[in-house]
Amino acid sequence: MNWFNSMFSSTPATPIEGDVLLIDVRSPEEFASGYVEGAINVPLPILPLRFQEIAPDTARQIVVYCRSGARSGMAQQFLKERNYANVINGGSVDSTAVLVKRAVVR
Repeated sequence: MNWFNSMFSSTPATPIEGDVLLIDVRSPEEFASGYVEGAINVPLPILPLRFQEIAPDTARQIVVYCRSGARSGMAQQFLKERNYANVINGGSVDSTAVLVKRAVVR
């Protein structure tokens, strides 16, 4: 994880296991280049239009990620402002894969 992510990310030090919703907020082209196994692609500009459909349970564990952690930080803030209690900024694809113990699909 780069210094920016370590300063502004809320990524926990302990890996996450169990039922977690992975949301990749990058563009479809970025997503096609590699994503964390089990993730869904909801580009950041689309998130406000689909968040209730994608994550109706505001208590569910959600990990958002992107390329560097900046867009996922915005997604995390957006969801927290809408009372989602368990949203984590996973940072990059690779850091999220380690966090949730899943492979990167390329």
